[in-house]
Amino acid sequence: MKIIYLFLSILFSASVWAQSNDTIFEAIKAYKNKNYQKVLSLLNTPELRQDNKMLYIWIESEYAVISKMYSDDVANFDFQRLEVLRQNIDNYIANPNSNNVEKVKELKNKLAQYPLTATDFVATKNQEAADSQLRDIKKAFTTFLKFDEVLRLVDLYSSNEYIPAYELAYHKAVAQYRKWKLNRRNLTEEDRKKVLEELKNYKENYSNKNILYDQVVKEAIREAK
Repeated sequence: MKIIYLFLSILFSASVWAQSNDTIFEAIKAYKNKNYQKVLSLLNTPELRQDNKMLYIWIESEYAVISKMYSDDVANFDFQRLEVLRQNIDNYIANPNSNNVEKVKELKNKLAQYPLTATDFVATKNQEAADSQLRDIKKAFTTFLKFDEVLRLVDLYSSNEYIPAYELAYHKAVAQYRKWKLNRRNLTEEDRKKVLEELKNYKENYSNKNILYDQVVKEAIREAK
């Protein structure tokens, strides 16, 4: 019976070894083809990355993937992946058997431009989100003159508190004013008063935040009176 158990154990180990070798071969092939996401899928367990050559391939692939993710969609970026990558880079550099230390050090230096802590990352993410959302509003406002879209975006983005309040108030007030100006013949006195109220609200609460905004609002108030 012991012989049977020993035989089965050897057979199982050989099977696992063969599967691991197949996975490693596929990972190397994917890496050479710059299919970095496939590399990460294949080397998805720490055991497969114990070999330093595989760890190096994983580090290069993970950096390629997360740097693009960070650039494309920082709002949904998983900061923990950045922390794990940094830890693996440090482990690789500290290992005396590593053969590509200088290349990995270059990646470590590149990662220095990314937030170091979760707190820093949240601040960066919020700023990026604010910039992106404000671009949407300004594009609708100045490029396409779609004032209803401006008002919709202001209402949508006001809930997340990324964009400064004065920016939201300005674009809301002036979009309403421009919309009123285009359609004033078909609008009521009550509509004019609402527009004027929004403009005055901006002036009372956010004067001196932006000199150009102040000038636009001042002229709009003069015309809407």
